[in-house]
Amino acid sequence: MNLAATVPLSYFIYYRLRPEAAAGAFATVAAMQRRLGEITGISGRVLRGADDPMTFMEVYEDVADDGAFQTTLKELVAEHGLAGLLADGAVRHVERFMACA
Repeated sequence: MNLAATVPLSYFIYYRLRPEAAAGAFATVAAMQRRLGEITGISGRVLRGADDPMTFMEVYEDVADDGAFQTTLKELVAEHGLAGLLADGAVRHVERFMACA
């Protein structure tokens, strides 16, 4: 049995920003997250690295419908042009976690 299909997931997505994108990056990600929340009901947070302010992390918790969430997130990331914020060679690293027991 695939527990990820029955247990809510938490997403942690991290990436490095291009220096010239840093000033407007938070507003862009926040706008994407607002729209994501409207569609999925999942409110996201964005964090900045304490030791590296050019690293962002998006956090989404209690994702019950993993497939629908992933599809909507992918569409909104493209729609809001988040790839344009990434440093050269950087990618959005997506990690999914579930509660223990």
